[in-house]
Amino acid sequence: MPVIYFLLFSVLLLSSCTVSNEKDLDKTNNSSNTEVIDFDLKFQKISNNDFDNIIQLLESLNQIPSSQRDILVENIKEEALKISKMTWPTKINSNSIKARYNVFFTNVSFLNSQNKLGITNNEELNLIKQINISWNVFVNEIQKTETQISD
Repeated sequence: MPVIYFLLFSVLLLSSCTVSNEKDLDKTNNSSNTEVIDFDLKFQKISNNDFDNIIQLLESLNQIPSSQRDILVENIKEEALKISKMTWPTKINSNSIKARYNVFFTNVSFLNSQNKLGITNNEELNLIKQINISWNVFVNEIQKTETQISD
């Protein structure tokens, strides 16, 4: 009789483990890595050609599937790093503009590091929105400075 109880217990234990693993697989498969999220973000343009590449990369965040977004974010970070190391044109080489760029760069770096750790789509969406906001604040500061110089 104890053998029958042992066998019955073993079968129940194995079946419960199988069901649990199937549920975990379903959760993984439901979060589609080919999903394209339309962020509908508007990244303001800068008249300086040095920023064309990064603007194109930022704009592509609106159309790229989530499975490729990690690569895109890595490319954005690399381009942002190049810009931070370049010699900035005199008319936009001010502390206030560079401070706003540093906030943007920090947001990009944070998203890049979080993507490597694994984040949910909602967390990623919030971080991308922060990047959008910090970029537009940076561009607004440039436009404000350019307006003051032309006056």
